[in-house]
Amino acid sequence: MPGVGSIEQTVDRIDAALFDREDPLKGCRDLFIIPDQSPIRHYFDGNSLHRPLIAARERVVQLIDEEWAGGLVRSWKNWIDLDLHIGNKIGQIMGAESGEVVVCNSTTVNLHNLVGAAIEAGAKTLITNELNFPTDRYFLQRYAKKLGLELIMFKNDPVQGPTEADVADVLSKVSGRAVITLSGVCYRVSAHVRMKKRSMQSQTQEMPL
Repeated sequence: MPGVGSIEQTVDRIDAALFDREDPLKGCRDLFIIPDQSPIRHYFDGNSLHRPLIAARERVVQLIDEEWAGGLVRSWKNWIDLDLHIGNKIGQIMGAESGEVVVCNSTTVNLHNLVGAAIEAGAKTLITNELNFPTDRYFLQRYAKKLGLELIMFKNDPVQGPTEADVADVLSKVSGRAVITLSGVCYRVSAHVRMKKRSMQSQTQEMPL
C-alpha cells in the first residue's frame, strides 16, 4: 500500500477503512451534534463555524439556566474580563506581551480601530496579501483611497500562504511607518500563517501586525 504522503497514490476501499481505523482523530466525531436525520453527512466547508459541539450546547444551557437566570445582572463578573483572558492566550501564539491582544467587536471594527490609530501615529503605507479575507482587503482599499495612502497587496503561494520570505520582501520596500495585516489562517485553503514569526518581522521595522 502506498504511503499516506506519497504523491502518486491509489487508495481503494480497504486502504480507506484502514486509514479510518488508525486515524488518531476518529473519536472526535462524537464531540459534535449530528442529527440522525440530517441530510448532510459530510461537511468540509473550511470557511464556516462547522458543526456545533456538544460541549458548546451544554455551556449555553449552563449560561442561561445558572448564570443568567441565577445571577441576573451580577453574572457580569463571569464574563467581564474574558476579552483580556482569551486575548492573552491568543497573544502567546502571536508572540505578543500580556495585555496587548484583546478579543472584542468584529474583525472589521477592530481593523478599523487599529488602522486608524496607526495612521494617527504617522503610518503612510497599508500592507496585506492578495489572498487575505475579502472584507479586510476592501476595507484597506477604501482607507487608502480616501486618505491618499499607499496600499501594497503582495502575492503569495495560494496553498502555503504568506511566508517569511514574502513578508521580508515587501517590508524591504517600505520606509517609514506602515500597517501590515494578515489572516492567521487562509480562508480558502486553511493554510496556517506563522503569526509569531511574522509579528517579530514587523516589529523589527516598528510596524504593527
